[in-house]
Order: sequence, then structure tokens, then C-alpha cells
Amino acid sequence: MQWSNMLCSRGLVKGEQMENYVKETCETGMKYCFESYSKG
Repeated sequence: MQWSNMLCSRGLVKGEQMENYVKETCETGMKYCFESYSKG
């Protein structure tokens, strides 16, 4: 499921600070990632 992590990063990462947050969120809660990525 590495592809989902990449999508998450592209969709949410707006700076280095969010990078770690996104990675953790992606791994623990992919659902949140997809929702955020879809909303943009």
C-alpha cells in the first residue's frame, strides 16, 4: 500500500512540517488520507 502513502503525501504535504504528520496519518488512518486527498 505504498502507492496510497504517495497519494497522501502529494495531497496533504504543504511543507516539511506536515510531511511526518501525513506519513503517520497515512499508516494509522488511510481513510483520513483518502478523504483529505479527495477534498484537496
